[in-house]
Amino acid sequence: MQKEDGSIVVRLARKNGMLIVCAAALLALLLTSAAGAVTLRVTLASVDERVQSGTEALFRQFTEKTGIDVEIVNTYGTDFDRLAVEFIGGVAADVLLTWNQLPDMAMRNGMFLDLRPYIERHGRWDLLADFIPGTVEMATRDGAIYGFPFYSSSGAMFYNVDMFQSAGVAPPDRNWTWEEFADLAARLTRRGGDGITEVYGAHSTLGWLNVLPWLWQAGAQVHPVDDPGRVTMNTPESMTALEFLQDLTQREIMTWDFRMYHYGNAAMSPSGSWEFQFLDGSFEIGVTSLPVGPAGRANFTNTDILAINANTEHPDEAWAFLDWFYTTEVQEEYLYLRGNQPARMSLGLEWIESVRRANPNKSFSGLEAFIEDALIAKPQPYFSDASVIANHIMPAIRSIIIDGAPAGSTLEDMSRVATNYLQSLN
Repeated sequence: MQKEDGSIVVRLARKNGMLIVCAAALLALLLTSAAGAVTLRVTLASVDERVQSGTEALFRQFTEKTGIDVEIVNTYGTDFDRLAVEFIGGVAADVLLTWNQLPDMAMRNGMFLDLRPYIERHGRWDLLADFIPGTVEMATRDGAIYGFPFYSSSGAMFYNVDMFQSAGVAPPDRNWTWEEFADLAARLTRRGGDGITEVYGAHSTLGWLNVLPWLWQAGAQVHPVDDPGRVTMNTPESMTALEFLQDLTQREIMTWDFRMYHYGNAAMSPSGSWEFQFLDGSFEIGVTSLPVGPAGRANFTNTDILAINANTEHPDEAWAFLDWFYTTEVQEEYLYLRGNQPARMSLGLEWIESVRRANPNKSFSGLEAFIEDALIAKPQPYFSDASVIANHIMPAIRSIIIDGAPAGSTLEDMSRVATNYLQSLN
């Protein structure tokens, strides 16, 4: 943990009543804990009843094998305040699942145990080698490995097979370019007699992860590699990406309305492997790689991080749980239970089969693109304060793409104001 008085954890600890709450929670935990067998408290994301009961049954296999009980507790998710309070009070769970900015904040504040000594002691470099590279990068700092990827996700282009067939247009191959994407979007757009667009050639949702690949494909860098306290989007590369999307939007051949693709009113949609749960099976779905931009192929990967509490009283037992959980057999069973794109590359084809089994009334093709392109995907860059994305970057991007604002001056102003904000926090 950072020791200086300005650290995030120390500032949080000074909130009125916080330490009292922590102490009370710690006392309650001590009073209710039974002596004898170790019970690991493990946080997992909120899930439905089927997945919850299946996970509990799976974890009982670990208990039967090791004698270590597992209690599933509510997830911290992105709630850093809650994690910090419980960490300071000594009542945080033993195994922690977190995502988005929270893993980065937790690592910077010393909340996760370095797993490298356990990996070396137990010879588990084979496990690290099987993870999608970008996901491991998200849990690595200065040579320390602070967690394992809980799953993976990567981007690809979904397309409506029926629309391509009706228009007599061949679907794109995996080496298509921005220019070919724009041409297909224009050819597949359909307008009514009043000139109103009824079917868009392309659709996306205006979120940070959906915009990032376009920026990277143009060669843009959102902040310097070693300086998350600056925003450097006032570059020709950023302008190229956002003006390209602005042009498609202003020509009304691409929409950012969430409903359009899901209602079958758009022919293509770049998104991530989580998209299957939203599609109702009303049309056949094809998948291919994202188009190649002027700077080459680029893709994102994202994951939750499963880590060990740096202050756990049971570090060896917590490692034993992780070591067991990430075996091929357990990961395969959990894959069919939960359905996420796996963190382990060797389970890629098994995941495709699980998607098809879980969606018997939906037709998919080309899912291999998710697996193969994940190998070149990189994680989203984190800023020193994640709020800069919602409060500065995305409003500027929306202004450019949706409202047609000039990209150059808008990005110049935003980068200056956002950087000033980040540096004011130091």
